[in-house]
Amino acid sequence: MTFPSNYTRQELDQTIDELRTIGGDHLVPIVTAVRDYGIAFVEIRQDGSPASFPFDRPTIILVGDDLDEAKGPSAFHKKTLRAVLDKVSRVIIVACDAQPRFYRLAAIRAAIDRQHVMIIETLPQHEADWCTLIQKHRTGLPVVLCSIPATSGLQ
Repeated sequence: MTFPSNYTRQELDQTIDELRTIGGDHLVPIVTAVRDYGIAFVEIRQDGSPASFPFDRPTIILVGDDLDEAKGPSAFHKKTLRAVLDKVSRVIIVACDAQPRFYRLAAIRAAIDRQHVMIIETLPQHEADWCTLIQKHRTGLPVVLCSIPATSGLQ
């Protein structure tokens, strides 16, 4: 899923309905921001291939390190990660079940504050690896950690 392409408002509405049906509620704020505020949404996958983005509008970059198996930063194209880290205003690392409030935070930062935001979806065993990569490349970049499962009772 990468937006924008040539998706109509009706297609984005349908995508939102489908996300709600399949349990992808956490992505609804992002697709809503694409639809209503003209932000871009792109995914970087674990295949290690290079990718580039125009960053001509506020962009949310989703790094999918939790697909079949979390592999950490080494599964991704290093220059692509560095280029994205150079552009973003903050990183949100989701190392537990997807909690919609963190995706809402990304959507608000992109839509209202007009910032580029990176969301890294990973597993707990790679959270520190991602933090290390970010700190080595761009010390002081704000990082939001989401590592407490919603089922623990702590919010």
